[in-house]
This record gives sequence, C-alpha cells and structure tokens, in this order.
Amino acid sequence: MKTGKGALATAYLDGVTRRLASIGKKGAPRIVEAASWCAEALANDRIVWVFGAGHSSMMAMEAYPRI
Repeated sequence: MKTGKGALATAYLDGVTRRLASIGKKGAPRIVEAASWCAEALANDRIVWVFGAGHSSMMAMEAYPRI
C-alpha cells in the first residue's frame, strides 16, 4: 500500500473516478434529453441560450463556438 503523497493522490483520483462514473450513469438520460432539445432548437433555427457564473461559465464558453 502506498503511503504519503502518493497514497493521497491515488485515493483522491479513485474517489473522483467513482463520482464521475456515478454522475455519468445517473445523469446520462438527462444529458441525452438536453442534447436532443438543443439539437431540435438548432435544427429549427431557434436559439440555444447558455449561461454560467464563475467556473460554470466554462460550459457556456465551450458551447459558444460549437453552436
């Protein structure tokens, strides 16, 4: 078993990996639904509004050049 900083880093990465897997599993249907709403709006020449405050604004910045 690792000790020190290596153990802490491994424990952190394991925890993050478990949480992301859980989010992906539980959130996938909602993500697919939201994506279909956006695709439908764009296909009908409608606007998709994106917004974020603080670090969540990165999602809006990521979407902007793709729309």
